[in-house]
Amino acid sequence: MNHIAIIMLTHNAPRYVKESVNSIYNNTLLTENSRYTLNVLDNKSSWLTKKLLKKLKKSNKISALSFQEENLFFAKGNNIAFDKFAKDTQYILLLNSDIKVQASNWLQLLVDEMNNNSKLGAIAYGAVMEEPIRADGYAILIRSELYDKFRMEEKFQWWWGVTKLEAQILNDGFDVMAIRHHDEKLLHYGGKSGNAWKTSSGTGIDINEVNAWFDNKGVEIVEHIEDL
Repeated sequence: MNHIAIIMLTHNAPRYVKESVNSIYNNTLLTENSRYTLNVLDNKSSWLTKKLLKKLKKSNKISALSFQEENLFFAKGNNIAFDKFAKDTQYILLLNSDIKVQASNWLQLLVDEMNNNSKLGAIAYGAVMEEPIRADGYAILIRSELYDKFRMEEKFQWWWGVTKLEAQILNDGFDVMAIRHHDEKLLHYGGKSGNAWKTSSGTGIDINEVNAWFDNKGVEIVEHIEDL
C-alpha cells in the first residue's frame, strides 16, 4: 500500500485555499494500492481562513489540521508538519495552497514514477529554469525516508530550503525530476499568500554557494507529462 501524506501549509488567501482543498477532494483518483491524506498546517492566518479550514476539516476534506501561533514559513512549517502527519508514510507531497487539480490522475502519475524507479528520490510539478536549474517546490513528491534524513534547513525559510533538500537528495545518489509543463494536470496560481515571505531569512544567499550544493549533479527536466 502506497500511503501519500499531502502536506499543505496555509497563510491567508481563503479563496485559493478553498479551491485547492476542494479540487483535491473532488478530483483525485488513486489505484486500490494507494491512498492519500491531506494534512494542513496553518501559519497564523486570519480568522476567516481559520474558520474555513475548520469547516473543511469538519466535512472530511482535510484529514488532519494544526494551527500555529506564528508564521513558521516554508521550511520549518513543513518540518513540523512532517513530524506531526507523515512520519510513517511512504511518500510525502509538499503542496502549496494556491493550486487547482485539473485531472484525476495528477497524483497517481507521480506515485507511479516513484514506484517504477527506486533511484528516484523526488519528482515535482514545476521547474525553475535559471541557475541552478531545479524542481520548483509547490508540488513535490519525496520519499519520506529521504525527507526524514535531510529535512529542510530552517535558516533558509523560503525557497532555498527545498532547493538545498533537492541537492542533498542528488548527492545521496538519488535522482530528482521536474515536469516543466503540467497545467492540464495541476494549475499553480502562485504568490497568493501575500508578501510575508519578504521578511523570511536566507533569501539573499550568494548564488555561487547555491550552485555548489549540487556538486555538478543536475535535476532531470521533463518538458511534458507525456514524456515520462
